[in-house]
Amino acid sequence: MAKYHKIYPNVNFIVQTVHNNEVSQALSEHKCDIAILFSPKAMPGITAITLAQSELVIVYPKASFPSLPKQLTLEDLTGSELIDISDSGPLSHILLQRMMQEDIQLNSTIKVQTYFIAAKLVAQGLGVCIIDKFTALGNLSDNMAIASFNPPLNFNVNALHLENRALSKASNTFLFNLKNYI
Repeated sequence: MAKYHKIYPNVNFIVQTVHNNEVSQALSEHKCDIAILFSPKAMPGITAITLAQSELVIVYPKASFPSLPKQLTLEDLTGSELIDISDSGPLSHILLQRMMQEDIQLNSTIKVQTYFIAAKLVAQGLGVCIIDKFTALGNLSDNMAIASFNPPLNFNVNALHLENRALSKASNTFLFNLKNYI
């Protein structure tokens, strides 16, 4: 958005955060023109445009894994305290499915609602969290590291808009630039 705004300073942005289950209503009520979601389910009357692919990653205090591995498995996390974000929509389903496949349960006494808060708690040394790579990279501190899953847990990043409402030239240009940036 910053790069786009520098090129097109007269385009107005209103950035809102809504839960995945509220996106369809926000679009239908014209509260927004575009919604950016991780791995959204198909919704009637809404068009999804794939912008990029990303992955779930493990954010951990460097002291937890002093060798600073770049890849970890769920089994590697079994002795760690997990900062749980299990109600975080489609990405939590991807993680839960992997946990069920591998028959792994992780210890969690801390539950939060946002990836941002989970990352901040990792920075305080309270445990590890599993979040999207974008949030992880944007919230690293000197005492934290990131590892990909082995095998990776990938997902799509999609832009959603109403099927029967054409996007403005500014919206199309923004999506084109966003797709090329991420």
